[in-house]
Amino acid sequence: MAGLPEGGRPDPEGGRPDVPRPLPHRIDLSPADVGNRVTVRRMLPTGRLGDVVGELVSWREGRLTIRRRDGSLAEVEWSDLVAGRPVRAIRPRP
Repeated sequence: MAGLPEGGRPDPEGGRPDVPRPLPHRIDLSPADVGNRVTVRRMLPTGRLGDVVGELVSWREGRLTIRRRDGSLAEVEWSDLVAGRPVRAIRPRP
């Protein structure tokens, strides 16, 4: 949105729109989800948010490894997570 900082959201209570509000944190993932398809939202070094969707292949020492559909691996630090949850597996096409 124009006039808002990266990652900022308008304040519904009439506060300053140039001050980012905290984002909601909902992380419904655990090491038991390894092998399942997941989606995560993470804070990037630029301060923007980025999403990763794929199979959770590893969860070690606070780092999640996710295999995307194209086969590439994304490593995500637990401390960078903003949200995450398991999602349904992709149905094979006929």
